Amino acid sequence: MNLKLSAFLLLLSFQVFAQQYKEEKDIQYYEDPTSEYMEKQSRLDIHFLDSDNNKKYPVIVWFHGGGLTGGSKEIPQELKYKEVVVVGVG
Repeated sequence: MNLKLSAFLLLLSFQVFAQQYKEEKDIQYYEDPTSEYMEKQSRLDIHFLDSDNNKKYPVIVWFHGGGLTGGSKEIPQELKYKEVVVVGVG
């Protein structure tokens, strides 16, 4: 790899790591759950870039597998830190 390309990739990596990401967890999205199970399952997590500008980012809504019988809300590591908002739904 040539020196200019190496320097560019290094600077780009510093810029990505300098960005601050936040996660909000267990946000209740059902107003009046009628059971303990519904109250527990109707929550979501949001992973997003914490920035001061008004830039808009794409949103990925991630539903875990399990067919409503297994699994739990998650935000896959592969989707984090990619300049997208990821919503993991329970």
